[in-house]
Amino acid sequence: MNWFVWLFLFFVLMFIVLDRYGRKYNPTMFPRKDLSPGTDPIMIKGNGEYQLEVVGESRYQDALEEICGPRTDEGVEKTAIATIVFEDDNPKDNLAVRIDIEGKTVGHLSKPFARLIRETMAEKGYAGVTRNCAAMIRGGWDRGKGDKRSYGVRLDFPLYDSNKGERPPG
Repeated sequence: MNWFVWLFLFFVLMFIVLDRYGRKYNPTMFPRKDLSPGTDPIMIKGNGEYQLEVVGESRYQDALEEICGPRTDEGVEKTAIATIVFEDDNPKDNLAVRIDIEGKTVGHLSKPFARLIRETMAEKGYAGVTRNCAAMIRGGWDRGKGDKRSYGVRLDFPLYDSNKGERPPG
């Protein structure tokens, strides 16, 4: 093969790698209003079990569809980076914790888990500081004839270790 073909293949491969992995670490994906000046959210390492369920996604299905693309027969199982946002100014609950993906709100944590996350973060010295964690978006299929499912979101936030026989809090 001539060098043009090799150069073309190199650029195609670089595009695929950057498209797949480059967005993961792009700080412009996350709103900066919740961050301390000059900082970016730090990633919380989970255990890969996606134990923490996000609630209220039914109100954010349009945002989830924008993130995942149009609905299909199979639906999606997509990993993403979620931003954990402490909503101290939420008029309904000043201890609310909002979950954003790609700068779009996709839901909140339930009240018990919002308080647990706030308490855990405060114990580690991160009270009120925005953090990221892995998220899994599932569902979102539309097979026609009324067979349609909403998107759901779960976070890979280390609540307990099921491999050690631990149970979820609460």
